[in-house]
Amino acid sequence: MQFTPLKDFFSDEFQSHYLVGLSYTVRPGDDKLAALVPQWIDEGKVRLGAPSAPLAAAKVVGIGTIK
Repeated sequence: MQFTPLKDFFSDEFQSHYLVGLSYTVRPGDDKLAALVPQWIDEGKVRLGAPSAPLAAAKVVGIGTIK
């Protein structure tokens, strides 16, 4: 199962920060995290799935000379 935070938040249970725009995966056997994701969905902290393309898009710019 993959989930994406809708806002930055800190999990006391895992002593971890979850950040908007990143996605996280609940691996098989990670029952504690799997149990918390539905609660976080209800609290409006996360949604299921990967981040949308506009949030994950990157733009690289620069100026220079290649020798």
